[in-house]
Amino acid sequence: LSDEEVRATIRLGPDGELESQELSRIADAVADAYHERGYTEVRVHAGLRDTDDPTRKILLLRIEEGEPTRVVGFIYPEDAPPNGVDLPGALGLSEGDVLDRTRFHEGVAEARHRLRAAGYLQARLETPEVREAEGGSRLAFSLRLGPHYEIRIIDHEPLERSTVEEVLQLADHRLTQRTLPDLSTRVVQLYQRHGYRDAEVELERYRGADRESAILEIRIDSGRQLNVVGMSFPGATHFGSDYLRSQVVSVLEEELPDTRTIGPVDSDNADRLGLGGGGELLSTRRIPRPLYVDPGRVYYEPLYGRAIEHLREVYEAAGFLSARIGGVRLQSVGRGRAVVVIPVVEGPRTLLFNVALHGNAVIGSHELLEASGLRRREPFSYLTLENAIQRMTDRYRERGYLYARIEPTVRFSLNRERAEVVLEVVERFEVRFGEIAIVGNERSSESLIHDALRIREGELYRPSVVQASQDALMALGVFISVA
Repeated sequence: LSDEEVRATIRLGPDGELESQELSRIADAVADAYHERGYTEVRVHAGLRDTDDPTRKILLLRIEEGEPTRVVGFIYPEDAPPNGVDLPGALGLSEGDVLDRTRFHEGVAEARHRLRAAGYLQARLETPEVREAEGGSRLAFSLRLGPHYEIRIIDHEPLERSTVEEVLQLADHRLTQRTLPDLSTRVVQLYQRHGYRDAEVELERYRGADRESAILEIRIDSGRQLNVVGMSFPGATHFGSDYLRSQVVSVLEEELPDTRTIGPVDSDNADRLGLGGGGELLSTRRIPRPLYVDPGRVYYEPLYGRAIEHLREVYEAAGFLSARIGGVRLQSVGRGRAVVVIPVVEGPRTLLFNVALHGNAVIGSHELLEASGLRRREPFSYLTLENAIQRMTDRYRERGYLYARIEPTVRFSLNRERAEVVLEVVERFEVRFGEIAIVGNERSSESLIHDALRIREGELYRPSVVQASQDALMALGVFISVA
């Protein structure tokens, strides 16, 4: 174990408190950590050394690692792994390696993933059993492979088969009867995100040609692609429909696929334009249209829910604190075409009427209000108020008042068109730098570090100065991190 790993094991650092009766616990904890790494013969002794200060001690750990236990082989009491699936390799172990049990948890998860990726979707693999053997230990893998699956995806067009396979994530979870509905939901949502709102999926698994094989059949009926040709916002007056639509589309574009700029060329249209290399032009299409997805023309219900929340935030930022938006519905305007209707009840618009400060002495009210950015007769929102308080608190922190606190109270007029904000300031006390201790500089001189620091003992603690000191130390190019 490295020094850092030992320190993490004992959970004790400089200036930590320690009772003498805890020494045996520390020694046992370090020994257990070594056992997990394969050093079962380790001997650990923990003791204390005096210093000039009777209240401060040095913790000494004397560690005799001894010879490690090594892996001398692997056995498979039940099923052997299939060709191409290296179970010991998934654990990062081979014959002759030290028996490191800390690799078991992630290694077994990786081994299960490899088995499922090889088509053994129902494979069961337990944590390997360690068995003593001459010269070391053998690892016994309890493995039940189950059948090898063939995956049949029927009628996946217009999506690629690989796109469907990717969303199935068959290698990530063991296939059971309980996981089948989840697989179906994933595929349905995939098609819905591409505009096929009424897509249906049927999953069936059955035995293959022999007892060692099985088939997972995924039959897809994508239905007709629904094209959202417009959005309506009845009741909206403050914002125009174009602006509100742009806000909805911005949410859709973050998550939905978009083929507008990278979609395949429609070879049928290319032929009709004389760009397809000649040949007879037919009156009807010879091949299906390439998949075209414009996020703004897709109705995917979960994302519209998020879009509604975004619109509420937009209205609140404009002072409409009680705006109600929702009850989304689709209005058909033809085959495969629809308009999304999003009703809006704006309610009253609240403007900031007044801001009052109490309790501030170190920083004047004018300076704090300028820092806050709050202005009378501008729209009021709780987010604006939260940001204003943060800016005022930061101003106090730069004056050395790290523990200053500002508590707001908001009062509204009866019609909720005016808001008055009262800010109670608790300044508390200045914080100054005390003794500056440098820890972890094994190869760099303290004078080099002190010269780079922007902080001095006795000066006010200012976050900007601390950040400047960290930046200056990182600029030296000799440290991985500074805290």
